[in-house]
Amino acid sequence: IKELILFDPDYRLNKQRLRWQVFRRIGKRGLVRIEATNGDRVRSKVLACWLRVVGDNGETRLRVATGVRGDELLATPEEEAASERLDKEHEREAKEQERGAKEREREAKEAALELVERQQAEAATVLALLSNERAAKEAALARVRELEAAAKRSRR
Repeated sequence: IKELILFDPDYRLNKQRLRWQVFRRIGKRGLVRIEATNGDRVRSKVLACWLRVVGDNGETRLRVATGVRGDELLATPEEEAASERLDKEHEREAKEQERGAKEREREAKEAALELVERQQAEAATVLALLSNERAAKEAALARVRELEAAAKRSRR
């Protein structure tokens, strides 16, 4: 054994007890206690992580942590599952928002197309009216020319 870490959850029952004791093998001296503390965490050199106490009283648990001071707790399977559920929920919401945006975009395109079609129909109606008006004007001018010619003939 290269390292031994002892944890006493009931260290408060006796003032001589310690929450944590860390022993490491040092050459021929064997296991030597290198740390004794009532703090909430100790560093495991062998595991390259921290062991931390979280919670109070009956809710006390040991957790593995990382970071320079052991402030970053590794996720438990329950936390990972909750995180995965949350990620999936966010993904589902994002897909729903994307679908909604695509639907709104499709509706906007349809409305724009309907507007263009209405404007084209109105333009066709206006062109037909203008064409009819032009034809009527040409017919009226032709009639005026006929009448002027007839009036010239009758004056002679």
